[in-house]
Amino acid sequence: MVSYAEFHQRPVLRRKVMEQGLREYLGIPEEVKLYLDNGAFYFISRGGEIATNDYEESVQGAKPDWCPIPQA
Repeated sequence: MVSYAEFHQRPVLRRKVMEQGLREYLGIPEEVKLYLDNGAFYFISRGGEIATNDYEESVQGAKPDWCPIPQA
């Protein structure tokens, strides 16, 4: 499992993952399931809001096997 918060904090990395896809960027083989967490705990624990639009855009580019949809 990978947290979206890791990419949100590093915009250059976020763009690379969106261009390449998360699996290719991390070098994860197809037989391993890849989960992208929405980072909600990170954002809430810091008094911020979940960056829903950025997260959804990242999911489209990263193409994980599974991801939770953030709720406002």
